[in-house]
Amino acid sequence: MRYHCPKIVHITCCMHLDTSLSYFYAVVRTGSVRLAAEQLHVSASAVSRMVRQVEHRYKTPLFERRASGMKLTPAGEILFHQLGGVLQQMRDAESRIAELTGALGGEIVVSGAESALPALITEFQKMHPGVGFRALICSSDDVLQSLIAFRSHIGVAYSMASHPSIDVIKKFKAPIGLLVSKSHPFATRSFVPLREAVSAKVVIPDVDFGIRQSLDLTLNAVGLRLLPVVSSNNFWLLRTLVASGDYVTFASALTARSEINAGQLVAVPLSDAMDFTGSIIIAKRNGRTLHSAAEKFIEMICEFYGKELAG
Repeated sequence: MRYHCPKIVHITCCMHLDTSLSYFYAVVRTGSVRLAAEQLHVSASAVSRMVRQVEHRYKTPLFERRASGMKLTPAGEILFHQLGGVLQQMRDAESRIAELTGALGGEIVVSGAESALPALITEFQKMHPGVGFRALICSSDDVLQSLIAFRSHIGVAYSMASHPSIDVIKKFKAPIGLLVSKSHPFATRSFVPLREAVSAKVVIPDVDFGIRQSLDLTLNAVGLRLLPVVSSNNFWLLRTLVASGDYVTFASALTARSEINAGQLVAVPLSDAMDFTGSIIIAKRNGRTLHSAAEKFIEMICEFYGKELAG
């Protein structure tokens, strides 16, 4: 099957739904009728029969059945994403009901690529060991889609686009500079002009990341063009390349604080990119009532960035 989706909701949660809908959801989640049948402990023919019942109910095909597998139709995609939102809200309700007994538990799903998240999650779990986490490392564009589709409780992203379905809880200005290794010629400079920076061997996140989008807008405004030698959706890869000595990248010093403190990387300001300041955005789905654990984690995130990016 060719349709892929983040594996966020456990298959057992489907059983809260009408049986035929749960079987349809399981087929999409697992990628095939056979695997869905194995996880649901039923026969493959039973799964196929239930999927046909759903198609009959909505009077439209939900899958394109091909020799190479099954592909969701546009109607099938709508139903799948809607069911995902329902399941996530049911899990939220379960957590909120459990809170009535005084227990802080449940699972927090947070999406983003900010390097502060591991330390924040560790600190939060020390205080609230009953709370589980699911962290989705993804671009700003994917954070937005994850929130819209109810796949994440919280999104933390750099310069994420606005959307009517998203509530921006807090926005912090985050100026961008260069990150280089301590052996790079830029490492001893007080600042580097933007024109000189883009002529270096630049490695940079892919175009669906907010920092890349902000950089491209800034360069277009001043008539410069960036030709990166490497672009990637993996921040670890980019920072490893920079630490090797030959490369530079554009980033907020905050996102590489641990590498800077360890002496692996050096943050160097840009001298003439006054408008190259984006925002770290903390957001949630409009109209979604979060359970207490998620609300408390948002408070911790906002407090952290408020201290690190004051003003």
